[in-house]
Amino acid sequence: MPNSLTMLLVALLALGTPPRPAAAQEPAVPRPDTLGAAFDDHAPGIGSPGDFDFLVGQWTYRYQLRNPATGAWGSVQEGNWVATRRPDAAFVEDEFTGRRGAILTFRSFNSERRLWEIQGVRLERGVWQPGVSWSDGENRYLVQDDPDRKIRIRIRYYAITPDRFLWRADGTNDGGKTWLRDIMLIEARRR
Repeated sequence: MPNSLTMLLVALLALGTPPRPAAAQEPAVPRPDTLGAAFDDHAPGIGSPGDFDFLVGQWTYRYQLRNPATGAWGSVQEGNWVATRRPDAAFVEDEFTGRRGAILTFRSFNSERRLWEIQGVRLERGVWQPGVSWSDGENRYLVQDDPDRKIRIRIRYYAITPDRFLWRADGTNDGGKTWLRDIMLIEARRR
């Protein structure tokens, strides 16, 4: 997934303590609460072949990272996100670009498992990051592992409309016993 997220997770997890809330500071990228992605990463749901149809197209996004030591939100960064779908299969490829480089994600619907199988790769590192994704009809949930850095990320796409969606990510390095919430927030708008 977005590599600035992975780099932040390494820093966050090395500290070994969850971030403290920032006093009266709210992020510029919207979020409805402070619960993080808030789902069980060990209990995948069921997906459908159309789960990522909303993502197809060109997007601009704003994102923010959170400082683990202070809980303060970093400055808003911007980037582009482009997704395409194969016409003959439930397969979506997207490229996420920003100040820190590019990440490609390949999403293929596994009809036997009724899940999306995900492979992400940051072009500068070349390490594959496997994952799975599903939906509840309203939100999309994604769990992805970075085996190189021994980090698990849980991501929720939500508030999805034809022209906008929100995205939030939590991270863990202990198999999901503890999570660092909302380590990255994204607001995407269709171009």
